Amino acid sequence: MFDQSSRAKLPVEYDFRKTEWNIKLRSGLLAYKRFLVIISFMFASIIPSIFIIIDLINGDTGAVFNYLIPVICMSLILFSLLNVGKIKYMITAPILTAFAGFFLAAYLPHSRQMGLVILLVFIPLVFHLTGSRVGIYWSIAFLTSVTGVYFLSITGVLPEWNIRFGEYQALMVAISVIIMLVILYTGQIQREKLLGDVIRHLTFDDTTGLPNKETMLHSFPSGKSFILAIARINNFSELSSLFGYEIAEKILIFTAQTISKISERDGFGCFKLLGHEYGLIIPETDCQITTKRTEILLNALWFELQSIKFIDSGKEFCPSYRIGASIVDHQNKSKALSMADIALNMADKLQHTVYIYNALSDDKILMEKSSRMYSVLLDNINNGQLKIVYQPVVNTKTGEICWYEALLRVKLENGTYESIYNYLPLARNTGLYNELTRFMLKDVFSMLLGSDIDVSINITLSDITHPGFMEEVINMCGTIQGRKSNLILEILESEELVEIDLCRDFIKTVHELGCRIAIDDFGSGYSNFCTILNLPVDIVKIDGALMKSVESDKNALNMIESITSFCHKSDKLIVAEYIENEYLHNIAMNYDIQYCQGYHFGKPSDIPVSH
Repeated sequence: MFDQSSRAKLPVEYDFRKTEWNIKLRSGLLAYKRFLVIISFMFASIIPSIFIIIDLINGDTGAVFNYLIPVICMSLILFSLLNVGKIKYMITAPILTAFAGFFLAAYLPHSRQMGLVILLVFIPLVFHLTGSRVGIYWSIAFLTSVTGVYFLSITGVLPEWNIRFGEYQALMVAISVIIMLVILYTGQIQREKLLGDVIRHLTFDDTTGLPNKETMLHSFPSGKSFILAIARINNFSELSSLFGYEIAEKILIFTAQTISKISERDGFGCFKLLGHEYGLIIPETDCQITTKRTEILLNALWFELQSIKFIDSGKEFCPSYRIGASIVDHQNKSKALSMADIALNMADKLQHTVYIYNALSDDKILMEKSSRMYSVLLDNINNGQLKIVYQPVVNTKTGEICWYEALLRVKLENGTYESIYNYLPLARNTGLYNELTRFMLKDVFSMLLGSDIDVSINITLSDITHPGFMEEVINMCGTIQGRKSNLILEILESEELVEIDLCRDFIKTVHELGCRIAIDDFGSGYSNFCTILNLPVDIVKIDGALMKSVESDKNALNMIESITSFCHKSDKLIVAEYIENEYLHNIAMNYDIQYCQGYHFGKPSDIPVSH
């Protein structure tokens, strides 16, 4: 299945028999060979059956027994093979049957030239069943036997066979058989070469020529511990952006060659993973693998990689590397790649050049927690268990409810609900975030159609740029336009809101349809007063964390004073979030903040549609 040069590049431990592609390929080939065997024996049974029918119609019963025996034999052999099921027997049986059948047809009476049919069919049959190498051996053995028996027959050593053709016809048959043999052999060789190319494509990375990730996963040493390391070109994106695709590809090849040379020298297995990552399998030697030894070894590897520069056309390029690794034994082999990947992520997080996976680290706990949270979130989406609650936004002076903010809740396994807040980063990273926003839009739309009060909903830049979202919101605004209830879009402030034309056009369009625009969490992280000036913003919501910090940080009051002063001068309404006590309520009153939101005025809850 692999040519010698390809096999030499693969690790000794690599077991391609367990790979998915090999299982599918073998399954398909075995099914084809099984079908071919069945068809062969069916025809071998049908042809003498036809002869029996023809003789019976013509009233000739002399040779019926001669034809009946092959029919019974072929049927019994086929039945036995189907019950045994071993492909080795299924392949050998029709070849030996055809081999013997030719000589029986050559000497038994009333064979009706069936020997000539077998002669022409034998070679294609063995090539399709056994391949080029074994097929040529069977063909040579068969043709040698036929030729030998033929010459012994014409010289009188053996009885004359009943295949009738003259010397000229025999010569033409021989030439035809040789041509057919050459065509079949070369064709089979070409098919096997193409199959080998496909297998190499499945096994090796096309760019670097290194074995790929799937090959690595089937190359783990059995029965002993090993180190699985992932080395990443840490500044690959920057190099690619600066110098282009051609240089980026050369850097990948250069790194592959460098790691490959080190691996060959030190006895490691080297593989190309996805993107700009490389895998290393470092087997256990005489010394037991420990975290300390692993760290020393990988630090030496990192230093060697870092010291080798890539030079192209006189220019020097300096790839920087980061390595994450796990120590693997028979108990955690199935999690080897996942552990190494976690270690690499920890190296990024901690800005380490080398990091070894620690089963007792907080990161593992975090990963397990993220996995559980993802399952909960996905179950909520698939089973329709998400729930919308509404928190009132009130007039600061009168306490009258002016609108509600729609907030999402997730159902837990124990049946209780909790805030979506802790799930949002996970939703963004796994592509589920827009599903949550669409669910909220649908629920809020129903709320607006059945009530006479405004409702606000949080959206982000990724929502605005997501396909179909803008059209859905614009249609929603058009439907409720002119009603007493209206939609308020709370948008988390970012620099891109102003810079991206798509965002500015969307905000302008929905604002013209009567939708009010609020900037959410103003005063946290990135805050730019230009955003308020350059967009049709109606409401500014002061970040809740900023409001809560006024009790302990006097600078927070200065920030609030700046925001409220600016908003009053530019005719923007202001909402103070997280108002949880009378002290914060008084601050909102003192700075003439028109609206408040927080537990001091009402917790999120279900509200009647006919508010």
